[in-house]
Amino acid sequence: MENKVGYGLRGKVWFGAFEDGNEVDCVANFNMPAERAPEGANDWVWKCEKIYRATQNMFDSWSLSLEQLNSFYGKHTGKEDGADWIYPKNMKGNRVSDGTPIGHRSMSTGDVIQFGIDNDKKRYFGCAGWGFVELTYEEYSKWHDMDSRERSWYIDEVKTYKRNKEEVAC
Repeated sequence: MENKVGYGLRGKVWFGAFEDGNEVDCVANFNMPAERAPEGANDWVWKCEKIYRATQNMFDSWSLSLEQLNSFYGKHTGKEDGADWIYPKNMKGNRVSDGTPIGHRSMSTGDVIQFGIDNDKKRYFGCAGWGFVELTYEEYSKWHDMDSRERSWYIDEVKTYKRNKEEVAC
């Protein structure tokens, strides 16, 4: 699933956990450097965790640039959140009443990471209450079409079902 220039994995970050009604927003594209997971780690889950960490607002905003942070919130010596391989998009409405941009919220339970874009083979991973679960295209489509209040429960149910199915198969 390497991209055409061989840099790494391309994909999208979908927010759907707290959006209005059944709206789903593609909040970022990514082009993650090709790295191997540490020994003993699930490679796909490790990649999901890397994207999760890059989309958290811990010290500043993952989705605002250093220039935007300096312009609207005073001098910053560096950017601590986000990553140089993740590209925020669809910033509509993410502003306080005076027009100052606040950027996107952090990734949360009920959101989805899509590996692959355009004609690439796609893999979907839902952010569960604890970890991630791979979603089939049908499960992703069902997630996409449901009310946002149900998405985090749905991903947790899919994860529980798949874990129980694996235990029975052993």
